[in-house]
Amino acid sequence: MIAFLYPGQGSQHAGMIAALPSERAVTETLDALGEALGRDPRELDTAEALTDTVAAQLALFTVGVACTRLLAERDVRPDAVLGHSIGAFPAAVAAGVLTFDEAVAAVRIRARAMRELYPRGFGLLAVLGSPLAEVRRLVAAVRADDDLFVAMENAEDQIVLAGSDAAFERVASAAPRFGVRELRRLDVAVPSHCPS
Repeated sequence: MIAFLYPGQGSQHAGMIAALPSERAVTETLDALGEALGRDPRELDTAEALTDTVAAQLALFTVGVACTRLLAERDVRPDAVLGHSIGAFPAAVAAGVLTFDEAVAAVRIRARAMRELYPRGFGLLAVLGSPLAEVRRLVAAVRADDDLFVAMENAEDQIVLAGSDAAFERVASAAPRFGVRELRRLDVAVPSHCPS
């Protein structure tokens, strides 16, 4: 069985579009996205551009679809697809659930809405080395005005929090009391996967 997993925001990095091979499937994907966006998608590929959630989500979508198409040209097709967060969109294209154009439109709407809701001062923070129960206690101890939430449990001792910059500062101060080994700010400009 072959499964393709498409990552979510935070896995983007400058140069990831440029690193794609110069092959027909990739070029056609970039051209189609450029036509849909009205601009060259390679403009999304800089560190500065990727600080914007819209650019980051479009770039991740582009790389996911381009890689899927490139592998299909080499007769490598998935039996199953799974996408985390923005990764659900290239997964939906790979599964035939959405057309490329439908997915581009949905990604743009989603990303713009996220950016408008949280223009600055928010994001995601990975908490490493402490189990979910302890992280929940930490959040309860430092939360103020619903500015901090447990967003994802990636592994037994890798929990991701969504919230404000101020909340993350409080987390950093209190973390040692809750067995936290490390805190790592993720490259995501919005507080995803939470009630707010």
